[in-house]
Parts: sequence; C-alpha cells; structure tokens
Amino acid sequence: MRVEAITLPRSPPRHMKVSEMHRIFFICNFLIFLGGSLISSCPAKGQEAVEVGSNCSEKSRLPQSLLCADGLVIDCRSATNTREQLYCAASELQKADNELNRLYQRALKRLDRPNDEYADYQAARKALTEGQRAWVKFKKADCEFPGYLNLKGSIQSNEMIGCELKHTKNRVADLNVRFTLD
Repeated sequence: MRVEAITLPRSPPRHMKVSEMHRIFFICNFLIFLGGSLISSCPAKGQEAVEVGSNCSEKSRLPQSLLCADGLVIDCRSATNTREQLYCAASELQKADNELNRLYQRALKRLDRPNDEYADYQAARKALTEGQRAWVKFKKADCEFPGYLNLKGSIQSNEMIGCELKHTKNRVADLNVRFTLD
C-alpha cells in the first residue's frame, strides 16, 4: 500500500479556530500513524520467531501483540517510549473502532424490518442513528479536552487517542447490552 504525504500550510488560515487547528493536526497525525505501510498487525503465523526491534518490513504476519511500525517490530505489551505507545494505542483504537462499526451495522440491520403492533422499528432505527451521530460529536468534543491540557509535547496525541479508545470501548459494550449482538 502506498502512503502519500500530507502537506499542511505553514500557518493556519486566520479564520480557523484553535480547536479546528488541533483537530486537523490530530487527524493528520492519526492518519499518518495508521498508514498502511507504517502499521500492520496480523495474527500469528506458525511458530515464526520475531525479535522486538528487528526489521519487519518484509514480514507479512506477526504475533497479535506485535506491530510493525516504521519497519521495526514493537511489542505493545512493553512499549518503552511515547512513540511506541502511540503506535500501539492507535492500533488498538482502530480495532475497537472496527468492532464498533461492525456492531452498529448489525444493530441497524436488525432494525431494518416492518413495524408491528409491538414495535416501531423505523423510529427505533432513526433514534439509533441520531444517537450514534450525537455520540460521535460528544466523543470528539470530550477528547479534545486533554489535548488542551497538553499543548506541548508528545503526550497530547496519546491522551486524545486514549480518551477515544475509552469512549469507543464503552460504546461497544453499550451496543452489546442493548442489542445482545455478541
């Protein structure tokens, strides 16, 4: 997979608010870290031995707790620096987000049927969709908060991703309880 460089203007447009600049910065960094050539996480393949810190750019599969980031193997169980922790958190957030999307689509599909005397499935589907959109707005706004408390330094992205991960896992649990989908 080819990763294209994202170029940003040297200074933000004057009409752009600080929160918009932070959101754009966060999204660009997040996309860069999730780029196909930067991170690949796959289940184990046989008994292949992989050493942390070794070159992984030509390996197609790694044990589940390991990531390939910038061509090196990272063990997320013992990430030692902020950059490694960011890769691992971004990977975990991607997995949780995929699970949430899968559950949400299953819930919508379950509600895609004609109304009967006991339930208004169309209204329920509309309410679920509106609730999900409101939840996404809440998550974004709530997770900007720690970013404002860490404007300098690399901890900002970890704090924001950690916040999004917590909310996403909670939403997955909520959908599972409401729809008993798993």
